[in-house]
Amino acid sequence: MKKVVEQIPAESLALFNETSTYSFDEMLKPKTNENVKGWDEYANLSKFLKKNFTTISPSLALEMSKELADLSKTMNDSLRIRELNNKGMFARLNVFYSEALRLQDMSDISSIQPSEVNEQVEKIILVYNSINLKINSVYLQKSFDENVDFDESIFDFNEEAEAPYRVPKKPRKSKPNRNDKPSFRK
Repeated sequence: MKKVVEQIPAESLALFNETSTYSFDEMLKPKTNENVKGWDEYANLSKFLKKNFTTISPSLALEMSKELADLSKTMNDSLRIRELNNKGMFARLNVFYSEALRLQDMSDISSIQPSEVNEQVEKIILVYNSINLKINSVYLQKSFDENVDFDESIFDFNEEAEAPYRVPKKPRKSKPNRNDKPSFRK
């Protein structure tokens, strides 16, 4: 049996070391930043992203993908801020985690192209920007609501839609009672 070794052109390998620059367009507003300052896991992820992913090469992005996925998972599991506890926020956090896992998976693919890694990093930055945009909009809405003198009692609001989001629990399988005798049909 012959083993076939595929040669990768040298110019293709050089592309893995070319750096790309990404911009973090959505930053938290100062007042919003005060409201989330207790969310350390978000702060850790933000620092990591801005420090390491502003200018990065595809090879370095792949090397840092595991740490990014771990920080993202920790951030998802740590959201305890009541105002941010809603479906829209959890959707963005889950998309971010999925994109970070996708980047981590790319590190195991031998035929991955540098352009594909760059595209994935760009997606991660876009989702991070959307998380910041959502956080800013939640606190902007809260500020607006606090500054408006409005009697809500005249409206019939959907209480269920206003309640904080909780991840639905999976139903437990019921165990058969030992005293129950199986019924056999004839």
